[in-house]
Amino acid sequence: MRAPVAVGLCALLMAVPSLVTAQSRATFGKARLIVSRGDETEAVKVHLVFHEDRLEIRADETRTLLKTFPYERITNAEDSYSKRPRWKSGAVLAGAVGVFALPVFFMKGKRHWLTIVGDGDVALLQLDKTNYKLILPTLESRAKVTVETVGDEK
Repeated sequence: MRAPVAVGLCALLMAVPSLVTAQSRATFGKARLIVSRGDETEAVKVHLVFHEDRLEIRADETRTLLKTFPYERITNAEDSYSKRPRWKSGAVLAGAVGVFALPVFFMKGKRHWLTIVGDGDVALLQLDKTNYKLILPTLESRAKVTVETVGDEK
């Protein structure tokens, strides 16, 4: 009788580290990172990976790391629901992305946009209508910032 209990206890103890790791990381797909490529922009499909200490933005297909934001360096986050991104800190984003090279801003229909500003880096993300309500509070709780709503709300 002791052997099955011991085996069960060992299995439980071996599973605990993986449970802790799984809980400390949250991953969301169905997002696009707006990337400047010379005079043009591209919307790259990405996954947002929230680790204990940082946010990683990884390409969907290759899982290549595109951007990293340590939480303590995120200074601002803004959300908008509109045809094109809206932001209060527009000068920062204009310099980082290149405002005159953004044909993506002329998309039809409203989208959920998230702008993340960190020390020396900016990410403009288009979020999916099915997961933005999960991503925003995750960012707020992990990075200890308030995601400010700019422009239209939904």
